[in-house]
Amino acid sequence: MMRSALLVLVLPVLLFVSGHARAGINDPELKDILDRHIEARGGLYAIKDLVSLRSEGDLTKDGEHIADVIIVQKYPDKIRIVMDHDVTKLTLGYDGKTCWFSKSINNHKGDCIKLEGDEQSDIVRESDIIDPLVHYRDTPYTYRLAPAQDVDGSATYVIKITRPDTSGFELYYLSEESLLPIQREVFLPDGNGGTTRYSRSTYADWRTVNGVLLPYLVETQLSSGHSQTLQWETISPNTGVFDYYFKKPD
Repeated sequence: MMRSALLVLVLPVLLFVSGHARAGINDPELKDILDRHIEARGGLYAIKDLVSLRSEGDLTKDGEHIADVIIVQKYPDKIRIVMDHDVTKLTLGYDGKTCWFSKSINNHKGDCIKLEGDEQSDIVRESDIIDPLVHYRDTPYTYRLAPAQDVDGSATYVIKITRPDTSGFELYYLSEESLLPIQREVFLPDGNGGTTRYSRSTYADWRTVNGVLLPYLVETQLSSGHSQTLQWETISPNTGVFDYYFKKPD
């Protein structure tokens, strides 16, 4: 669950496209790295046992508190995000097919809006319950090993991920020593046939939740120049949420 560019509305909105086709990785080196990453996160059995998460924490922008955040996720591709600030509440959801957004002020609900394009892509990216690398056997994503790079003095493996029907691509930087993600970069189309970096997120404060290592601190630098920090206070596993919780309200 790599919580990174959180908010394509308060910043840009944020967040697994449903898929059952296998990735079909032919590169033995890449497969070995991904398998070692799975073991580093807790192992395949612990990962498969983690079917939902409820995370509660604090979001700051440029050092200023902007929202109390609750994210609920359900494997493989469902997410609901609630952000509270004073009298305003923003809610975003994805049920595996439809992305949506609603806003209420003093409990007075406004219209629920369907999200598409880059806004949908942001939420889809954040819906991975752990990260898109640990479920590489079960997704239709494309994984490629990019040239290795150092990040803050640490040697890393760099893995490029593209998702069907999702704009842009991601680069995950895994520590060669720990096999944990050091950072993730998201690149979006620039409108001129190329791409430009949209966000860079770094991960820290790793803790074990239901046998799986998850980052409790995510710091993100956006291409706009703004920075944001998401500090989780609690992450509760397997809370038993129903599918209707993620559907677009009527």
